[in-house]
Amino acid sequence: MKLFKKLAAIALVAVMALAMVGCYSAPAGATLNDKQATALVALVNTDRKTAGKKTELNRSTEAEAILADYAKAMVDYLVVQNETTEAAGAAAEQEAIRKLSLLTIDGKKVDMTKSEMAVGFAKGVTATPDMIKNAMEHSKQKTGEGITEVNTWAPMVNADDGYLAVVWAEKSGATAVIAYNIVLK
Repeated sequence: MKLFKKLAAIALVAVMALAMVGCYSAPAGATLNDKQATALVALVNTDRKTAGKKTELNRSTEAEAILADYAKAMVDYLVVQNETTEAAGAAAEQEAIRKLSLLTIDGKKVDMTKSEMAVGFAKGVTATPDMIKNAMEHSKQKTGEGITEVNTWAPMVNADDGYLAVVWAEKSGATAVIAYNIVLK
């Protein structure tokens, strides 16, 4: 029994170490739903037209490929909240940010200071694009003064131009969605 506990502790440390260096991949089972992601992009572009924007935001499949592992790690954490899935999610986030900072679209780099990421979650219900839009319109953000409401949907609707990456991951009744408004420099 003592040996099992030691091996389990070593395995946990090894998984966390792999996660921290970006070698850990999300366990099987989290799937990407491009149909829902496409529907969310359509909502963004419909709201852009309503706001008087003349152009739609084009999707960046390169950025979506980068964000896929991060979305899967987030949904894994929603399903099983423990130190391992938390560490894997943090590592996936850092790796996605690193790769996005190197990404070139149309010969231009991603402006990491102006690009904005919005994240929507749902657990225990079948998420819809409208639900995720509502969650993004009423996001919560920690500040020095407490928790405030932030509209993370608006920057996508009001962007002058750029690209949009949307990744929708699902697993065991949980949904994690990343919408990344990409500004180029």
